[in-house]
Amino acid sequence: MSLSDPFVIGSGLPVPPPLWPRATSPSRIDTDADAIRVAQTLAAHLKQNAAAREQSDHFPLEELNQYSSSGLWGITVPRSHGGAGVSYATLGTVVQTIAAADGALAQIAQNHWAAVAVIASCGTENQKEELFGLILGSPALFVMMFLVMLAGGHEP
Repeated sequence: MSLSDPFVIGSGLPVPPPLWPRATSPSRIDTDADAIRVAQTLAAHLKQNAAAREQSDHFPLEELNQYSSSGLWGITVPRSHGGAGVSYATLGTVVQTIAAADGALAQIAQNHWAAVAVIASCGTENQKEELFGLILGSPALFVMMFLVMLAGGHEP
């Protein structure tokens, strides 16, 4: 599946991919300290326009692209699968930092991290290899696939 392939949702009708995500490679975060530093840097930017976005119901396209490029999607992927495997204390700090700047974006990320935890605890080794690879290499594609599954759709 590539970003140019249509998703199939619910009724079976193809839905063209959204403008998000852009095809960019995420930065790599290797340590807890890196995760906190990146979250603080991103939060400083997110905070600038968060209130205006909330009031206008503006979809945070650019902010999601920045978040995807930051490497934060992969911070809870276990080290054994190439991620940072940050501690829960660090994850809490990252969530608090992002949420203080942009609550909506923090909620999207929270759902993602819950999915990563399920994969880490219940996934087969093949599933972990494939899905963690997506999260680290093309995190926005993983998020879109997760949303499609939640909506009752399936891949083409």
